[in-house]
Amino acid sequence: PAEAAGLRENDRIIEVNYVSVENESHKEVVARIKEGVTRNNTKYPDEVILLVVDQQTDEFYDKRNLPITNSDPNV
Repeated sequence: PAEAAGLRENDRIIEVNYVSVENESHKEVVARIKEGVTRNNTKYPDEVILLVVDQQTDEFYDKRNLPITNSDPNV
């Protein structure tokens, strides 16, 4: 499924459904993904919204000590 969604090796998931997962364990991130997304008080269990960065972008932000969030104008 990850490959079909366009994810590549060394990509990093930053947010799941607009919630930062940077300090969560792998198990917690998987659970968030499996929950699906809620929009307008309706749950969509087969959908998920991910903020993902490739390795180059991750290194760029890390070197500058910049956070990566969905509110970043470059996202």
